[in-house]
Amino acid sequence: MKAPTLLFLLFYTMQVWGQSGILETYIQEGLEQNLSLQREQLLWDEQQLKVEEARGNYFPTVSFNATYLRALGGRTFEFPIGTLFNPIYSSLNDLSGNPSFPTDLENQVFPITPNDFYDIQFYVTQPIYNPAIYYGYKAQQELLSVQEAQIATRKADLRQQIAVSYFNYLKTYAVLDIYDSTKVQLQEVLRFNQALVKNDKATADIVATVEFELENLKSQRVETIKDQRVAQAFFNTLLHRELDTEIEIDESYSRFSDEEAPLSPMIDQALSTRTEPEQLQRAIKANQVLTELERKSMLPTLGLSLSGGYQAEGLDLNSDNLIGTGALSLNWTLFEGQKRKKRIAQAQKRVEQLDSELEILKEQIQLQVIQAWNQDRSARQKVEADRAALRSAEKSFNIIEKRYRNEQALLVEYLDARTRFINARVALVLSAYDVHIRQAELKRAIAL
Repeated sequence: MKAPTLLFLLFYTMQVWGQSGILETYIQEGLEQNLSLQREQLLWDEQQLKVEEARGNYFPTVSFNATYLRALGGRTFEFPIGTLFNPIYSSLNDLSGNPSFPTDLENQVFPITPNDFYDIQFYVTQPIYNPAIYYGYKAQQELLSVQEAQIATRKADLRQQIAVSYFNYLKTYAVLDIYDSTKVQLQEVLRFNQALVKNDKATADIVATVEFELENLKSQRVETIKDQRVAQAFFNTLLHRELDTEIEIDESYSRFSDEEAPLSPMIDQALSTRTEPEQLQRAIKANQVLTELERKSMLPTLGLSLSGGYQAEGLDLNSDNLIGTGALSLNWTLFEGQKRKKRIAQAQKRVEQLDSELEILKEQIQLQVIQAWNQDRSARQKVEADRAALRSAEKSFNIIEKRYRNEQALLVEYLDARTRFINARVALVLSAYDVHIRQAELKRAIAL
């Protein structure tokens, strides 16, 4: 994006979408309290722990193992010392004439299972070369980046939802204000008609007609209050508050700028700053790392293991009972029925699928920006049309109202003009807040 165009876009968003302190405060509260966002943060915390776990595979593993064995009965091994050596020693004594060799040796019986046996050792294992550790750690880091992009996306969605929900609530507040002012006008007309009837200048049906209009207005107001409570409850849900919590009103949103930014830089802005493509790009990198991991699994792994401790019957801590071992282990899987080759192919297919999804996502983002930009433009044009309609309805109403008070127009003409005027006021209020809603949607689409 060219620098002048970017500066214009930033200036435009500041002018058009500069949010009031009230709404921004609500948005920050929602970002802190929203349960859905808190769940995403917990998933990030979990993934962060997985990264730390994967990093721990670089370090040695130290373990301690102590075993005490007590045996009763069981198989034995007999060594016939007496049977073998007593005849030999007896012959030697006869030949030498000196009984220097013992001839009363007894056969020995040894239990196969040792008794009162202690085996106490420390074990240390350290990987020296293992590609799975490095690539597993890199994959977990990329997945952490995916989760970070997911949180950023959820925050952007939440900002839009809070803004749109706030504007929907303001709609009902503004409409109720119109209905309240209309009620005051109708009550004045009612008193005026009651005076006409009292002075025999009109029949009683005109009073009943105005009373009907008041009741009809009351019904419309009840319906709007229902919509307001629903909007209030939804807004408070986004902020994780009590559903009937009061919402502060910002009157400044009754106005908005008529400036319009060009479409092309908005598309460029969206493609460069939206977090959804970054999320997929990180997922692609993670799968590329996993693909490389499968390739590197064809290489051997090398590890070192050390152990040291004590082995003996009874606790006799002398150098003869101490034991220590060290070993280098080489593991190399030479053949496994092409399973590794198929896993590599599967990983490559996942990368290709994500690449395709990324291209589709970019097209969808462009379409979202175009739709949001056109909807914002249409909403502005509708406001202009509603303003013109309101001016006409107001002018007509003022003329007929004067004629009616001078008894030169019928009540039905007055009420018809009043209805058009009120409907035009409501239409303008709704379309004006629709502009703010469309701007919030466009702001979300271009990630500003």
